[in-house]
Amino acid sequence: MHYSVHNDNYVAGRIRTDFSNTIFLNSPDEYQGGELMLRVGNQDLLYKLKAGQCIIYPTGLVHEVKPIASGVRRVCIFWTESEIGDATARHIMGDFNSLWSKYSDDLYKKVGDDFAIQLQNIRFRLMRKYGNFS
Repeated sequence: MHYSVHNDNYVAGRIRTDFSNTIFLNSPDEYQGGELMLRVGNQDLLYKLKAGQCIIYPTGLVHEVKPIASGVRRVCIFWTESEIGDATARHIMGDFNSLWSKYSDDLYKKVGDDFAIQLQNIRFRLMRKYGNFS
């Protein structure tokens, strides 16, 4: 009921493990301790989510599970492979998608269709270049 500080492998068998996933299966009040700690930069962030909630984070991020003081922590862990194999391209696409989700309506209204369509074309070209759709 404890995992020391570590990072997950980037490969499981012949599959890349781009993202690590933890689904919390029981209520956080059923156990004491057991927080999932993710080290992001120089910060240690603690997570103890409600039953059914999932946290997804880049594989390779340093993390640990804090010791359980009482009760039982139940989780399901698994790894997923992104369609974008190149980590740098994946980060660029993630940043682009975050900005697009937040500002696309304003872009269409303020600068017109041409600019917004050109931005989407850039996204599609990146997907064609770096996506692994087989």
